[in-house]
Amino acid sequence: IETVQRGGGDGLNNIYRYTLPALGTLMIGPLMTLVDTAFLGLTSTTTQQASLSAASLLVDLPLLGISFLSLATTASVVHAANQASSTEEYMEELRAGLHAPLYVALLCGAVLFTLANGLGPVLLSSLNINTETLPYVLRYVDIRAWCLPVQSVIMVLQTLFLSRLNALTPFLLAAAATALNIVLDFLACYVLDLGIAGVAAATAVSQVLLLGGMVWGTRRAGMLPDSLTAPHFRVLESVFKYFKHSWGPVLRVARMALMTGFTAVFLGNSSMAALQITLSMFLFLDLIGQSLHQSAQVMIQEFLPGGTHQQHAGMMIQSLLVTGLLLGLWTALIGCGLPVGCSWIFTSDVEVVSTMRSCVGLLATCYLLSPIAEAMTGVLLAANQIHALVMTQMVAHAAMLVFLVDYTRFASWFPSGLSLVWGSYALMLAVHLIGCGAVLALKQANQNTSNNVRAPPVQSYRSQMS
Repeated sequence: IETVQRGGGDGLNNIYRYTLPALGTLMIGPLMTLVDTAFLGLTSTTTQQASLSAASLLVDLPLLGISFLSLATTASVVHAANQASSTEEYMEELRAGLHAPLYVALLCGAVLFTLANGLGPVLLSSLNINTETLPYVLRYVDIRAWCLPVQSVIMVLQTLFLSRLNALTPFLLAAAATALNIVLDFLACYVLDLGIAGVAAATAVSQVLLLGGMVWGTRRAGMLPDSLTAPHFRVLESVFKYFKHSWGPVLRVARMALMTGFTAVFLGNSSMAALQITLSMFLFLDLIGQSLHQSAQVMIQEFLPGGTHQQHAGMMIQSLLVTGLLLGLWTALIGCGLPVGCSWIFTSDVEVVSTMRSCVGLLATCYLLSPIAEAMTGVLLAANQIHALVMTQMVAHAAMLVFLVDYTRFASWFPSGLSLVWGSYALMLAVHLIGCGAVLALKQANQNTSNNVRAPPVQSYRSQMS
C-alpha cells in the first residue's frame, strides 16, 4: 500500500507482478490433483477415480497440517533482514535461519510417510471402505507417500522465494512441473494404460523434478545451507512454536477429512468419485477467495474500533463483503459450470454426473459463502479477536459434525447423499459467518459503551453562565 502511495501506477503494477505469480504458485498443487482426477476419470473405472478421494486423506490433506513451516520460513527471512547490515551478512544469516525449517520439513515429511504407510491401511480398514476401492487406494498411497518429504521441502523453498518477493521463479518452476505432470498423465493413462498407479507415478516424478528445480534456484542464489545436521533443540523449538498459528489449516484438514470419511463409509463409489471431482475443483478455486484473508489483516486494522480511522470501519468491512460475494459468484460459476455443464472433462460415468448435478445448488452456496467467511476471518484476526475466532470456528465445525452424525434425521431433505455432505459444509460456513458477525457487533457495542463512559459530563446551564 505504501508502495502504491509513493509510486502510483508503477507501485500497483509491482504488486500485480508479485501477487499474480504468487497466487498461481499456490494453486499449482490443487491443479495437479485436479488433472489426475480428470485423466483417471476419462480413462479408468469409476472405482479408481473414487479411490483418489480416500487416498487424499493420507497423502494430500496431511500437508495442510504442516503449514507452520511457511510461517517459520518467513520469520527466518525477516530475522535475517533485520539482523544484517550488509548483503554478505544477510545471506549468511539467511542460510543459518533456513537450516532449521529445512530440517524440520524433512522430519515432518518422514513422519507423514511413516503414518501413511504404517497407519494408513489400519485407518482405511476401520472406515470399512469398499473392498473394490481399497486395493487402488493402497496402490496410490504406496507411490505418493514417498514424495511427502519432497513436498514438505518444496513448501519451505517456495515460501523462501515468495518471502524475498521473488514470485516469478517458483511460479515458472511449478508451471513447468504441472505441464510435465499433464504429459506424463497422458502417457500413463492413454498410452501405457497404467491407471491409478500411472497417475500416482506421474505426480511423484513431477514433484521430484520440481524439488530439483527449487534446490537449483536456491543454490544459485546462494541461499541453500551447506549441510543439514541436526540443530539444537532450542532452534527446533523456534520452528515448532509456529504450530499454534496453524489451527486454521488443521481445521481445514478436519472438515475435508470428515466429508471424505463420511462419503467413503456411507455412500457408494459414484458419490466418492463425484466428491473427488467437486472437492478438487473447490480446493483449487477456493485459494482465490483466501486472498481476502490476508487482505483484511493488512488493510483493515487501523479502521477497527480503537484504530485511527474507526469511522471508516463499516465501509471497509462492507467493501470486503462485496468483494467476497463477487469472488464467490465468479468461482461458483466456474466450479459448478465445469463439473456439471462440461462433465465430459472429468468423467463419462452417467451416475457420477447425475450425483454431481444433484448437489449443484448447495455446492454453489459453499462457493458463495467461502470467500466471505475468509474475509470475516481476516477481520477478526486484524481485530485481535483470536480466542473468539477459534471458538466460532469450533462451534461451526461442531455443527457440521453433529449434522453428519445425525444424518438420518436430515437425509429426506436432500436429493442425494453427496448433497447432504455439501449441505453440512454450507451449514458450517453459515454458522461461522453468524458467529463472526456477532463478535464484531459485540466488539462495536463494547467500544461505544466505553466511549460513552469516557465522554465528559454535560455542564448545567448555571455552570455554563458562570
